[in-house]
Amino acid sequence: KKPTMVLAIVAFVVFLLPFAYFATQFSSGEGNIVGVKNQNMLNSIRRTVGSADPLTYVAPFNYYSPDFTTISRYGETFVHANYLGWCCIGVVLYGIKRQKKWLLIAGFSCLILSMGPVLVNGGTPFIFADDRAIPLPYFVFERFGGFSSLSLLYRLGFGTMLAIAIMVGLTKVNHRVGWFLLVMIVVEQNFISPARNLPQKVNPEASIGFQKLSRAPEGAVINYPVVGGQRYLFEHTMHKKPLASTLNFPNNATGKKVWKKMVNATKNEATFCDELKIIGKQTGVRYLIVHHNVQARPDMYDKPANFALTLCPIFYQDESIGIVALW
Repeated sequence: KKPTMVLAIVAFVVFLLPFAYFATQFSSGEGNIVGVKNQNMLNSIRRTVGSADPLTYVAPFNYYSPDFTTISRYGETFVHANYLGWCCIGVVLYGIKRQKKWLLIAGFSCLILSMGPVLVNGGTPFIFADDRAIPLPYFVFERFGGFSSLSLLYRLGFGTMLAIAIMVGLTKVNHRVGWFLLVMIVVEQNFISPARNLPQKVNPEASIGFQKLSRAPEGAVINYPVVGGQRYLFEHTMHKKPLASTLNFPNNATGKKVWKKMVNATKNEATFCDELKIIGKQTGVRYLIVHHNVQARPDMYDKPANFALTLCPIFYQDESIGIVALW
């Protein structure tokens, strides 16, 4: 076993650490496609929606924490599902004396770290005595490199799920207990688990507008409103045009340049579309997708988006979107 362990450590040092360094440099460099959040934002996410509410590991039925349908400004329907299952937990406890210690330690460590630097509930810190939060072990770890770059810590709970799944698979039970567990797992999956009503699939069928856009001349796309939490990346899989944005933000350097020109161009309606045509050809941005009926706060981009829909050539429009051809 020792040579195998040594070989694993050597392989980790030789291959994974250099790759981790490369990935970090690539994703955090200026102008990168990821658009990494700044440190203050990361600190905030770890203390709110990014960390796991401990009750989500065991609470049944419709316990969703955080519940994005009530706290999101943009109608997001994300679900952070950390539910471990009473049946699986029961099996692990049943064979606790025979479980491998390293699996127990790994699973428990992931569980504790997934809960973040402070105890959270419902996407907010659990506060007592007016301004006191309950610190957790990640509060110490987040001061070190790597840990300070993470935001969605609830995903560490997947390590706990994996450890429990392995331990369940290694636990020996007799046929009678096995059949009982099978029945209870089916019952839990269909009537108790918070994940029982979540969609199993998403219909990726493209709307008529996105179908037309996928066949249109090449050119990049900017989206309105310029806010997070939208379906722009999903829509990209349908219209297949490059996005002037990043993975984390709906705008990048090119998009900002176009929007700045559009805002300035609203000073003269007569030349507005001509100005858009010039900046569009300079940057390669050819289409503006305006999303109707969205819950977004008014901002400086409202006026140029309305001007574009009113004054410039409409490529496609229906009750949900309007696509403007800048050139």
